Amino acid sequence: MSKRSAEPLEKDIQLKKPRTTDNHSPDCQDPDCEGCDIGEVEISFIRKNDQGEEENVSVQPTGQELLTMAKEEQGDTDMSRRLFDMALEQFEKEEQGKTGEGYAQCLVELGRALNVKESIQEGYDIFIGKESSKFVQLWQARAALALAQSIRQQKNKTFEELRLDLEDTDGEIEDEVALEKLIMKDQVSKEEIKYYKEALGNLDKILSQPFDNLDEQTLLLARQTMHDIREYGETLEQPNHEEHVAVLFDTLIRYIQHFPYENDDNLLTLWGASLLHRQKFVQGKEKEMICQRAEKLIQQAKNTYVSKYNQESPLGWELYAMLKMTQSNMAEDEDQILELYDESIQAFKKALELNPGNEKLQEMLELLGSTGEEEDDDVEEQ
Repeated sequence: MSKRSAEPLEKDIQLKKPRTTDNHSPDCQDPDCEGCDIGEVEISFIRKNDQGEEENVSVQPTGQELLTMAKEEQGDTDMSRRLFDMALEQFEKEEQGKTGEGYAQCLVELGRALNVKESIQEGYDIFIGKESSKFVQLWQARAALALAQSIRQQKNKTFEELRLDLEDTDGEIEDEVALEKLIMKDQVSKEEIKYYKEALGNLDKILSQPFDNLDEQTLLLARQTMHDIREYGETLEQPNHEEHVAVLFDTLIRYIQHFPYENDDNLLTLWGASLLHRQKFVQGKEKEMICQRAEKLIQQAKNTYVSKYNQESPLGWELYAMLKMTQSNMAEDEDQILELYDESIQAFKKALELNPGNEKLQEMLELLGSTGEEEDDDVEEQ
């Protein structure tokens, strides 16, 4: 099996991005800024010796190394686009054409990172035409899930635009009947179903085998595919999506149980997150039981993370905050509602403290009327 998907970046090869201008953007007010009007950025690659000194040698990263650099840039930026282009060019050289597994993998990753469905589709088509192997099956699954997610994101965007048209100047829905019709029309498309079922089928083929037959790289790629299932599943939000949410997350939980998950913070977190989304589609005692199970898993994941890394988990605290907000909405006693709500706010603050660059968390706290900057930011360990 190819090991391209998990090859690490050579530690002594680094990306160098010197500016070709030291000018500032018109709105820059930072006295310490050394130049924020990037202009043209010159990309070069350096190698450092054991003393950390730059060596005066020409370095040409592999396609996989360039792909890793592109993904590390995060977001749709000029730099990430240039690195993805360089990675594609390098894979084309290494594989002598545009039909290799590395080239296809790069197309899928580019499409996922920069929201380019056509790129994902091209990578998917290449994998479809390849001779079957564990690597090909899993990357075909990842590409299929990425295509399903791309379709769903566009449908969600369209839904939100149409829903906003139904609001009055105060943000209230003027026509509830029209909204109900809009929700009913927002079905999971046949194309989405085809792609996600194909992905589940491929993963079933891999994980139904004895684990002794699966090497470390295959298991790593399978776990990445499992996270892709969660990402797509969480884009399904309407009540009439319940059947598909159940299929996706019940299957995902079954996959998790194939692994020794008891001391695996990553899998415990994935399981807890799956239940958190699953509970949105049920009511009453079933909802309460799912939340209780999710709380145990999230707490176990948080504790495992601390034991392993000697620090708190930002994602663990974020999921804990979401759980407490859900429990607050479920509670009937006024004191309990306020207690759970406050616990949720404090947990969101803790998550933001651990990951201050998380804009979504900042927006969440602002929406809830708390900036996360108050003196009571400290949260006792749960």
